[in-house]
Amino acid sequence: MPKLLPFIPSESFYQFATTLEETEYIFDVRWNERDSAWYFDLTDISGEAILHGAKLVQGANLLRRYRWDPRCPQGVLLLLDSAKTNIDAGYDDIGTRVQAFYFSAAEVAEINAA
Repeated sequence: MPKLLPFIPSESFYQFATTLEETEYIFDVRWNERDSAWYFDLTDISGEAILHGAKLVQGANLLRRYRWDPRCPQGVLLLLDSAKTNIDAGYDDIGTRVQAFYFSAAEVAEINAA
């Protein structure tokens, strides 16, 4: 079962830790007023940067461009829109209408095998 990540609506800057693929990661999440979009950085538990400035958009694996780094989780991070509008998350939408799910590498392999 994919893991729901705890993104928080209507909070401009925050951080949360979560375990993906048996490794703990820290997400730094921020709202960019100028771009009207959410962005995140991903670090390992020691604070070493894995990715910086990834935009939270629908329709793409948000980790795809960083899979070359062995520290990056090898699964798939997707935003799913419960209203099926395919409109990226606004300030109040992340964690509500638009939720982030992480599918482990094993779950992705299982889906691809089906």
